[in-house]
Amino acid sequence: MRKVSRQLNDSHYMPFLYFILFSLVIHFPMTLNYSDDARFKVILKNNDLFQWLHARYFTWTSRVLLEAVMVPVLHAGDWLWKWIDVLMIAVFVLALSKLFVKSRFAACNWLIILLFLLIPVRAFNSAGWAATTCNYLWPMTMGLIALLPLKKLLNGQRLPYYAYIICIPALIYAANQEQLCVALLIVFGAFIVFFAFQHRFYLFPVIQFLITMASFIFIASSPGNHARLMVQVVRSNHHFFMLSVANKLEIGAFSSTLNHFIFTFDPIFLILCILITAAVYAKIVIHSYAR
Repeated sequence: MRKVSRQLNDSHYMPFLYFILFSLVIHFPMTLNYSDDARFKVILKNNDLFQWLHARYFTWTSRVLLEAVMVPVLHAGDWLWKWIDVLMIAVFVLALSKLFVKSRFAACNWLIILLFLLIPVRAFNSAGWAATTCNYLWPMTMGLIALLPLKKLLNGQRLPYYAYIICIPALIYAANQEQLCVALLIVFGAFIVFFAFQHRFYLFPVIQFLITMASFIFIASSPGNHARLMVQVVRSNHHFFMLSVANKLEIGAFSSTLNHFIFTFDPIFLILCILITAAVYAKIVIHSYAR
């Protein structure tokens, strides 16, 4: 038993086990009885899911795949969401490890987990715990899974058959989130160009690019997204259509993000920024001395 225990402690996957246990403890007291969570929990009491999704696409949002998962999960009860959310968080950090860690696995995995924990908790509760995670964290997790085959191709490895079975559905789900769809479109396009310059051709990134492009067209053509934009403009910003493209990018890409992480003071995030700055400076100094 001691030998098994020692092997587990030495395993570079042990940090994820501790992280899962910690996530379960954090999720235990969470309730889904306010904000968007409370509204989504009762949708199926008076509505047919597919008819409701059809109406949502034409009147409010193109996130029909995300909501097709979220609404039944919330209808089933808080505990189902809690178990799935813990699983998604665990897969998220594990996928990051698979994508970026090459050596010193245990130490790097602990670092990934600590960086994840530095994300302000309020970021996961802006519209309710479930509504926020189902619309952002879960698609991000599926998006990371969809990127895993690219690392194998970069290393010249063959893709196993299950890559298609797992990664394509994950990508279809992830690409239903607007911002993530654009990011994935850029990533897959960049990889296709990169492989072309190396005179290598792989079918899988092309398939992923085409799936993501189809999702982008689906999102861009959604009447609901346009209808929601008009409602939000009337509610929040009457001068929206007078703004330039540069102004809109500044508001969407910088101001709203900085509001969560910088303008709203967060000492932990401040410490993270200082550590990153120090690490970059140390790297530059070490590199200059090495020359």
